[in-house]
Formats: sequence, C-alpha cells, structure tokens
Amino acid sequence: MGVVYEEMDEPDKAITYYKKSQEYLEEFGEQPVYLGHVYNNIGVLYREQENQPQAFSYFEKALRIPNLKSSDLSLYARLIDNRAYSRLLAEDTIGLSKEFHKSLRLRDSLQNQSGVIMSKLHLAQYHAYQQDTTKAIVFAKDALYLARAIRNNRDILKSLLLLSNLNKPISNTYLQEYIGLSKVIRLQERKTRDKFTRVQYETDRYVERNKQLSSQKLWILIIAIGLLLVLSFFYIFHRQRAKNRMLYLETRRQKANEQLYLLTLKHHERLQKGLNQQRERISEELHDAILGELFAIRMNWGLLPLQGRPEIVKEHQEYLEALQRIEKQIRKASHNLMQNLMAFPLNFIQMVENLVQRRCKPLPITCKVHNDESIPWEKVDLMIQINLYRIIEEGLQNCIRHARATHVDIRFTRKGQALTLTIRDDGQGFNPRKGTKGIGLIHIRSRVQKFGGNFWVNSGKGQGTTLTISIPVFKTVNDEDNRQQ
Repeated sequence: MGVVYEEMDEPDKAITYYKKSQEYLEEFGEQPVYLGHVYNNIGVLYREQENQPQAFSYFEKALRIPNLKSSDLSLYARLIDNRAYSRLLAEDTIGLSKEFHKSLRLRDSLQNQSGVIMSKLHLAQYHAYQQDTTKAIVFAKDALYLARAIRNNRDILKSLLLLSNLNKPISNTYLQEYIGLSKVIRLQERKTRDKFTRVQYETDRYVERNKQLSSQKLWILIIAIGLLLVLSFFYIFHRQRAKNRMLYLETRRQKANEQLYLLTLKHHERLQKGLNQQRERISEELHDAILGELFAIRMNWGLLPLQGRPEIVKEHQEYLEALQRIEKQIRKASHNLMQNLMAFPLNFIQMVENLVQRRCKPLPITCKVHNDESIPWEKVDLMIQINLYRIIEEGLQNCIRHARATHVDIRFTRKGQALTLTIRDDGQGFNPRKGTKGIGLIHIRSRVQKFGGNFWVNSGKGQGTTLTISIPVFKTVNDEDNRQQ
C-alpha cells in the first residue's frame, strides 16, 4: 500500500503506512533487513518533502542495523547513496564524492543498472554543485544512456532535465525531448490514478453483479443442461438414423451383389445348357446319321462280288477295314461327347476359373487356381462366396494394373474351421507400412472383417505380394453334420 500511496502522490499517507510497518517489525522482531527497507523508504519520502534532517536520520538508523552490508549489499549501497544525496540537498558536501563513488562501485559490482543510473545522476548533481560542468555532463550522459537502455522513463526524465540545465548549447534539444516524454508519462500516470480510483467503484459493482449473477447462474445452468440434453438427444437420434441408413444401404448392396451373383450363375447355366445340347445334337448326328450311313456303305460295299487280280481284291479289303476303323472312331467321339457333358449349375470354383480365364487370357500373365477338394462349397454361405469372388476380382486387378506380375497363384485351403484364400503374385511389390494410394486393399479388408475374418498383406519392393484371407465359415457346417449324425 505504501507504494500505491507514493504513486498516487500522497506522501503523508505513505509515511504513515511505512511507520506502521516499522512498528510491526520492531515489535515482532522480524528480520532487520526488512526494517532497513522501511527506514530507507521513509527517508526517501522525507527527502522529497525537503525535510533533510529527518531523511538523514532514517538513513543513518538503517545503516546502523547490524550486519546490514553482509545481509543485503544492494540495500547498503542504496542507503549510502541516499544519505549522501540528502546531505547534498542540505548543502553538506564534505566527503560526499567518496560516498557517491563508493555506492557507484558497489552497485556496479552487483550489476544493479537502476542503482548505477541513480548514482551517476547524483554524481552529476554533485559536480554541478561544485561547478565542474564537464564531469557533471559526462555523468548525466552516462545516466541517460543507461536509462534508455533499460527503458526507465523516470531516470530518462531526470537525465534530460539535468542535461538541459548543464549543456547550454543544446539545452533546447534536451528540453523538448523532456517535455515530450513528460506528456507521455503524465498521461500514463493519469491513467494509473484513474485506474486506482475506479478500483473501489469496480469492486462495488463486481459485488453487486455477483449477487445478480448468483441467481442467473442457476438459471443458466438449468437452461444449459436442458439444451445439452436436447442436443444430445438430437445427436443420438441423427447418429442412429445415419447408422440405420447405412445398414439399409449395406443390406441393399448385399442383396444387389447376391442378385448379381445369381444372375451370373444363371447366365453361365444357360450357356452350359446350350453347350450340352449342342454336344448331344452333334453326338446324335454322328451316331445316328453319319455312322449309320458309313455302316450301310461299308456293308453294301462288302457284299459286292469283286473279281480281279489278287492284289486289287486285297486293296479293296483294306479300304473296307479302314472304313470300319473310321466308324469306331466316330462312335467313340460320339460317346465322349455324351459322357463329358458339363454339369450345371456351375459351382464356385468354376466361376472363379472363368473369371481368371477372362482376365488373364488376353495378357502375358499366367494365372492358376488351386482348390482344396475337401471344401464343401455347396454349404458355404452365398454372401461369403460373393465377397470372395469380389476379393479375387480386386486382387487380379491389382496384380494386372499395379504389380505388373507375370504369374498369379490363387489357392483355396481349409484349416480347421476356417476357409483360407491366398492370392500370390511375382510383381514389383510395395511397402505395406507406407500403404498405397488406392482403396482396393481397404475394400478387401472391409469385406473380410464383415464376416469376422482376418486379412494379412506380405510384400516388399521387388519381392511380389501375398494376400492371405481367413474366414471362419465351417462352424455351421460341423454343427449341421453333427446334428445329422
């Protein structure tokens, strides 16, 4: 509070406050160094009131504190300087130069810039009093330089005012700078005083507003909780609605995929049925028409009464035997056409082989499909078949477009209750940790995870790529087998 009263230009109140602090420190025996600071502040206030005897007495009282120099060297240097300056103002100049320089050395050794500035200002005033203008100007300029370096406006003003009085040739320059800076500082001080005068007013208003806000806070809290609940409800509602929409779209997509797969199966069934009918027709034509005609020709030819040289008769007989061999070959071809009819509907592996053939046939790439015969494809869920088919499509596309592979190996194996699909190529590979720009692998992973499966990628630069997919599809198969037994 003492500092506040000083800034508000009320030295009497400040002295009263510091003296109460002095009484408290003396009564309760606090650290003597604290008491030294109080004595110094009181002395400075008396000095500003031009009561130099009182100021001198407080500086002396502070300097008589035991072990002050060792306890607080900065305070000790300040007290020496303040005491000497009070003596200067009282026109007691005996031995002052020694005291001023002693304080300056101590402050300089402590790197106390503000203290050094004050000591130089006091030395400038001392030399001006001694009419040694040259030294006074030197000390005043040093003080101005240091005050500007640390942006101490108070000491800058003192230095400028002192130099305007000492350095007459350029006195006006210093004076103009002093006036400009004074205006700025006065404006700041006015703002500061206004700030302190408004503290009490703002405090009262703050207390009053707190009383009003205490009741408003409750309503605000109630309204906020209500809004939060409403927003939470709408958020949950819209989120659930979005999830339902996504589930609906996913269901429709799965149904569309299933229908597409069924249409593909039916298309292949019709193709196979047509091919089988063609085989049957060709077999019947060979057996019933062509073979019958050949038999009739051979029989009629064999009944002809041929006469002539023995070698001619023998040659005719060889032709008849050749004709009989042709009949046997045609009969065998007819039977083969009937026995090797393609079964329909196509199974999943046939679909995959057709897909591989369509994709790889026009390209310089070898594709092979390996199937574990122990896999009961007819019992594997149709949606799993559809997704495996799509995964193989995506894998082949990656091998052809990105991997630049020359050989692709597709393998189905059964490991316990899991169906494993492996797609391996000898392409250029990639670094799985860095990922890829496409979303093909993301789609594959999504399809696999949808059925509770696992997905691994093993690849490296120049080492090809292996995709491994494992889906637990045989739990229901084993359960059905056990129930049938």
